[in-house]
Amino acid sequence: MLKLAKLLRHRGFHITFVNTEFNHMRFLKSLGPYSLDGLPDFRFETIPEGLPESDENATQEVTLLCESFRSFLLLAPFRELVKLNEWGSGVEIHNNVKRDEVEIIVRELMEGEKGKKLKKKTKERKKLAENATDPHGSSSINLDNIAHQVLLRKN
Repeated sequence: MLKLAKLLRHRGFHITFVNTEFNHMRFLKSLGPYSLDGLPDFRFETIPEGLPESDENATQEVTLLCESFRSFLLLAPFRELVKLNEWGSGVEIHNNVKRDEVEIIVRELMEGEKGKKLKKKTKERKKLAENATDPHGSSSINLDNIAHQVLLRKN
């Protein structure tokens, strides 16, 4: 993401990173309190996620995390993200799943036919992504086109 942000910034865009408060604090803690000082062209904003600021291990509390997702981060988009069925690159697990059912699903993904198909699709997507992000690939060309169009509108 930072690479893309730098490319966009180089083309004249203003960049803002949005993190949850908890992740932002972890980010600062891992890199040091002055780590963002060298990035004046980037803005870093935070949004609340409902986790207590005082508890460094808040993400280890499963009940607290679940309540946070439900209350602050909207459960529906999270479910869609986890589901991943639209691209055919995930498996659906029902709400009341049992341990042995998870084992069967994981085994099918690791050793079964469905897993082989997912692996093949993933390799195909990887190749498409590599081609698209090549310096002369469609993503690079599209990024240049977008930057050019946006900068033309500014002037």
